[in-house]
Amino acid sequence: AGNFIWCDICQNCQAFKIKSKPYLCSPEEDVCIFERTRTIYDGSDKVTTTRRCGKLNECGRGGSIRSHTKTILINTTCCHRNKCQAPFPSLPSISNDVNGVICPACFYPSADHCLDYSDLPCTGNEKRCVHYTKTEWQDMYLSAETLHGCTTDEICKSGSGLIKSDGNVNFKTMKIDISCTE
Repeated sequence: AGNFIWCDICQNCQAFKIKSKPYLCSPEEDVCIFERTRTIYDGSDKVTTTRRCGKLNECGRGGSIRSHTKTILINTTCCHRNKCQAPFPSLPSISNDVNGVICPACFYPSADHCLDYSDLPCTGNEKRCVHYTKTEWQDMYLSAETLHGCTTDEICKSGSGLIKSDGNVNFKTMKIDISCTE
């Protein structure tokens, strides 16, 4: 029999005014995660916060995923006890300092692959090229997006994952596929 952990879960929760409810995580999920994501795309700059169940390899996943048109900044903190409160994650900053790494880049907001690419100079700690695909299922709705571009080592180390959010009226499942090259 596996060990189970209870985590407070919520989507788009505020840092200190958290309306969350305890949720029994699945056996393969061994930590409670507090995740903050900043997405910059098409004139929008949006920050989301999520508390959820997760896996140990997702802890400390602070970094960026970037194409010419979309930037995703992410950081996760974790705790390992029932209903524990992981610390508030700070988001990484955006660097404009080109570092010499060049990656093929594209972003398609409603596809699972790219049709064409252009070179993207990486900046700051972005030392790896990434292929990132996100697929979301909610109710009867399916959406996908794909991005090729620059990323940080921390994003590559955390790898792909399947994230299920429960506890709300709208059950959502999100699959993230990440593959990196040197």
